[in-house]
Amino acid sequence: MQAGGVAGHKKDGEPRVEGLQPFGQLWAAHFGHDHVTEQQIDVGVGVFGQLQGFAGAARSQHDIPQIFQQRPDHIQHGRLILHHQNTVELSTNTEGSNTLVIAVNGVEQDRLTSSGQLCTGRIIVIKRTVPEGAAGQFSFTGDLGEFDLGDGESHDSGPLLPGTYQVAEAPLPRGWTLQEATCDDGSEPGSIDLAAGETVTCTFVNALHDLALVKSLPEVLTTIRPGDAVTFTIHVTNQGGDTATDVVVVDYIRPQDFTFNPADNPQWTVGANHPTTLIPSIGPGETVSVPIILRVSPDVLTSRSLENCAEIYTDSRLDIDSTPGNYTPDGPVEDDNSCVEIPATFVEPLNPTGLDPRDQPPAPGTQRIFLPLVQH
Repeated sequence: MQAGGVAGHKKDGEPRVEGLQPFGQLWAAHFGHDHVTEQQIDVGVGVFGQLQGFAGAARSQHDIPQIFQQRPDHIQHGRLILHHQNTVELSTNTEGSNTLVIAVNGVEQDRLTSSGQLCTGRIIVIKRTVPEGAAGQFSFTGDLGEFDLGDGESHDSGPLLPGTYQVAEAPLPRGWTLQEATCDDGSEPGSIDLAAGETVTCTFVNALHDLALVKSLPEVLTTIRPGDAVTFTIHVTNQGGDTATDVVVVDYIRPQDFTFNPADNPQWTVGANHPTTLIPSIGPGETVSVPIILRVSPDVLTSRSLENCAEIYTDSRLDIDSTPGNYTPDGPVEDDNSCVEIPATFVEPLNPTGLDPRDQPPAPGTQRIFLPLVQH
C-alpha cells in the first residue's frame, strides 16, 4: 500500500473505493458497496497523518474526528466496517468552501477544515421531569426543528455551523410548568452562541402540578343529635413537583344536614354561599390538614345519614387531572373533591317536642317525685 492510499476489495458485490483525492492535510475518499452484509477495508497511512476509518485524517493516532467517537460500531482497530446498504462519503461541500463534509447514508455527520479541525458544533437537548419518571411527551420548536422528548430522553442537533441558535418548548401539556431551562455554556436556550468544535447541552426541567383532597371523620364516632358539634378534617396533598400557592378550599354544607358557626372556625371565612379557607403554600410531597367544625342541623328529625363535601376551590396553576371549583352532587368525582357520610345508625333525632330526651317531660300517667332541698 502506498502512502496516502487505501487498500480495498474490488470484486463484484464487495466494498470498493470509488474515489481518493488530497484535501489539504487530509485524504478524501468515497466508499461504496453492493449487497455485502459486512466487510472490512484496511486503512492506510497518509503522508500527513493517519487515515482513521472513513473520516480520513487525524494528525496523530489520538486526534480522531468526532464522527468516530460517535460511531464506534464502524471502527475496529484501524479498519472500516461497512454494513449492508451503508454508504460513507467524504467530499468537499457544494459551495466549494475549504471544508470536508462527512456523510453516512447521505446524512451529514460533521465537517472538517483542511487542517483536520472540526468546523461545526452540536447542541444536545435533554428533558427532565419532577417527579422523575413522569409519563408524557414534550414538544420542542426552534432552529433545531420540531421534536418530542420524554423524561430522560435527549435530542442531538447533528452538525451545526457556528452561530446563534434558539430552542424552546412548545405549549406545555396540561398540568406542567417549566421549572428551569439552562445550557452548560452559560447561555440561554433562546440564544445559544455556538462555536466551531463546541458541544452545548441544554436541559429543560418541567414540574408536574397535581393536588389531591381527602375529607375524613374522627376515628371514633359517637351518637350525635341535632346541635352536636362534629369535627371533620380536610387533607390537601401536593402530589406534583412544584410548590402550590394560594390554594383555597371550600366546604359544601348541606343546610338540611349541618350548620356552620364562625365562632367554631376561626380559620374559615364565611362567603356568599359556602365557607372557605386559604392554604398559603404546599411543598412537593407535603400534606396540609385543616379542621372544620359543623353542627348537626335542627332539621334532622329522623335517624338518617348525613353528608358533607369539600373541594379545592381555586389554585394558582392548572392541575393535571382535576378542575377546581367544579363540584356538583351529580358531577364527576375528581381527586380534588371528597365527601364523607355519617351513617344513620349514629344519628339520633330529638323527640317531637324538640327537647333532648334527658329534658323530655314524663309521659302521661307517670308521676315525678320532688325531694326537699336541704341546706347546711
